[in-house]
Amino acid sequence: EETPWTRWLMEKLPLQAGSRVLDIGCGPGTLWEKEWERIPGVEVVLADLSFGMVRAAQGELGGHETLRLMQSDAQNLPLADNSVDLGLANHML
Repeated sequence: EETPWTRWLMEKLPLQAGSRVLDIGCGPGTLWEKEWERIPGVEVVLADLSFGMVRAAQGELGGHETLRLMQSDAQNLPLADNSVDLGLANHML
């Protein structure tokens, strides 16, 4: 049986409880929707330029207390330096 890409990626990420990860260009949050149970205690910050994508991600994942969503340009993220442990930009062109 093939491992889904989302599972493969989650297995490679050095995530542990208490860490904070930023996903820039998160789209509708599909990566996190399918694998949320694999990251207990991890704060996930999802950012996308598109308000529609942020809204879709909120619709899919909005019930998780360790989730933060923001509409933002990747070139001007409203985050302090060194405020995340890991950054992803898997679907940015």
